[in-house]
Amino acid sequence: MSSNEFDNFIKHQATKTISHNIFERKEGWLNQIDNLYARVLEILDPYIKSGNITTFTKKISIHEELLGSYEVDSLCIDIGSTDLQFRPIGTYLFGSPGRIDLTGKRDSIRFVLAQPNDVRATIRIISGEEAERTTTKPPLHISTFVWKISTTPPNIKYVEITDEALTKAIMQATNG
Repeated sequence: MSSNEFDNFIKHQATKTISHNIFERKEGWLNQIDNLYARVLEILDPYIKSGNITTFTKKISIHEELLGSYEVDSLCIDIGSTDLQFRPIGTYLFGSPGRIDLTGKRDSIRFVLAQPNDVRATIRIISGEEAERTTTKPPLHISTFVWKISTTPPNIKYVEITDEALTKAIMQATNG
């Protein structure tokens, strides 16, 4: 490798910047977790009031390369002898700015942050030449994303979180 190639490499690397503030991203991620839990509790409220479901939160630790280690709430649901847990996975993920898994005895259901109109996962792959032509991306505003239930790969589809979709996800995580 010539020193000219290395000089060009260094110049290219030096011009790269993080397109958003990681502290704002973390704060937005934590707010989005709260939003999902609020929606889940809203849907389950009649069952909580009747005493058929109990819920509580517990702290778990997550480690992400850009954010380091941090603690976050996990939402736990008890339905008789059945325990379920909404467990945050992270915010710096391939294809979504956030994922939480609902885990039960039999299955795990993915909840992902997606654009409001998205009905399926879309990942755009660009070539090196196109990447160089691309101007700096605007910051990712995680607050513009909404939670959706994701089907499993490879043909990922998104489902709106409705009363019916959430209760179906809970039954699937419990019964498989």
